[in-house]
Amino acid sequence: MSSLIDAGEAWIRRHDGLKAWLAFSPMSRLLGCGPSVRDRAAWESVVLASFVMRVAPYMPSFPLNVAMIAESSGDERSFRRLLRRAFAAAVDVERRMGRRPAFLSELVQFHMAVFDLDKAAELAENGQRAGIGGAEELCREVGALKAECAPWRPAIDAARQDLRRRARGEAVDGTPGCLTVHIPGAAFRSNLRDYPGFRSDIRTVFRLVFEDLDTRQTPYRVAARLAKHGTLSGDSGPYIAYHSVGTSKQGLHVKETDRRSYFSVDTAGYSGWSDFSKCPLPAQPIDRAAIQSFVAGERLALIAGNQSKYEQPDQDPARPTAPPHVFVALQVVDDAVQRLAHVHMFDMLEEVSLACRARNIPVVVKRHPLCRSWEVAHVLRRGERRGLFSVSQESIHGLISKSCAVCVVNSSVGAEALLHGKPVYTFGASEYQAGTFQMRARGDFARLFEPDRLPASMEEIEALLYSLRTDFAANVRNDDGIRTFLSGRLSALLAHSNKN
Repeated sequence: MSSLIDAGEAWIRRHDGLKAWLAFSPMSRLLGCGPSVRDRAAWESVVLASFVMRVAPYMPSFPLNVAMIAESSGDERSFRRLLRRAFAAAVDVERRMGRRPAFLSELVQFHMAVFDLDKAAELAENGQRAGIGGAEELCREVGALKAECAPWRPAIDAARQDLRRRARGEAVDGTPGCLTVHIPGAAFRSNLRDYPGFRSDIRTVFRLVFEDLDTRQTPYRVAARLAKHGTLSGDSGPYIAYHSVGTSKQGLHVKETDRRSYFSVDTAGYSGWSDFSKCPLPAQPIDRAAIQSFVAGERLALIAGNQSKYEQPDQDPARPTAPPHVFVALQVVDDAVQRLAHVHMFDMLEEVSLACRARNIPVVVKRHPLCRSWEVAHVLRRGERRGLFSVSQESIHGLISKSCAVCVVNSSVGAEALLHGKPVYTFGASEYQAGTFQMRARGDFARLFEPDRLPASMEEIEALLYSLRTDFAANVRNDDGIRTFLSGRLSALLAHSNKN
């Protein structure tokens, strides 16, 4: 089955693959980028995965992951069908499990992902009694999760029931116009991109949401949402959801930001979809002393502490000082925010490299630490062979500090570069774009680039960073701060929905 899945993924990402093969050639410019490309790839993934499941055995996580893609695309019919396949596969694997640790781990993780904590605990405990390897660790993991979720367990159970209802194709329960809280399956999953405590941070946000609503005695309906991204309309009333975007002002969209443990809550979405991203730079900072103090603290914690969203290698103070360079930070090629790119990531790399070569300015590129795509690897090899740039694995902060400019599509590195006081060129929409040079078409960088020139005063950019951390988002691990932040957002949402 692995070879079939690999072949399917290669077909789905053929657009990026073709861009990679044509990189640094005029033909590459004929292939644009945009949401329609990603939408078609999502549709194809559902179709191809459905074919794979007809001809090869599969574990329940496979149809569940494809169901997430269908839900992201708004394809409820395929979502329902794939969800039923996932539940049926789980029953079949449990029947055939025997003493195989891989089967036990698969089932426990699956049931946690569909909000069935009791079933996950039962399987882990049965595995421990049977002496299956790894069962003891699974018991501890599920037990800790159940203990943590005890204060809002009724809502989690309601999400599990909602998921089963949807699989059966039953009608939505609840009063029309009632607030809907979409509990994210992401809060109960994990992957390699996680920073320590990330999933617990998501759970904390939603636990506090339910606490606030219960305190207000506000009626609400609980729904399950597995999608990693997607658009919600709000046609059925106000809602709260994670990792989503909206077509109205009826919702609150929760999302982790570039800063660990900071979560944004916005009426339109996250990153460049957010309402915050449309705001201009703060014209006159209200409290300059507070901003300076905050920015100094951020620089101490992040830059001096060599901290980032992802782990960074230690900086070597003995490393020879290189000439100022333009630093290009790449992203995961299939990240949802690539939908916001004005210029494809590979085209950005080509334009920056050629423009800097004409000015005899070195270019240094860093691959995203979790990127495993052959497309990016191919482009980097081709560019290095042509002498267009060098590839580095140094710490983000070292690379930024030695640069005369930083180029990204909409990576979190852009916000970190603003903290360093470096000019940032963004090739896609982002929440911090007001403090950057915004490249909206091919040729913009070559025309506008000037080393070490900022698009605004450092005072204005620092005010933006302050607003980014206090108005747009809050630290989940600051209990009083996150409670106040969430309560204010909920009050505004409920007031708006009552007017309508």
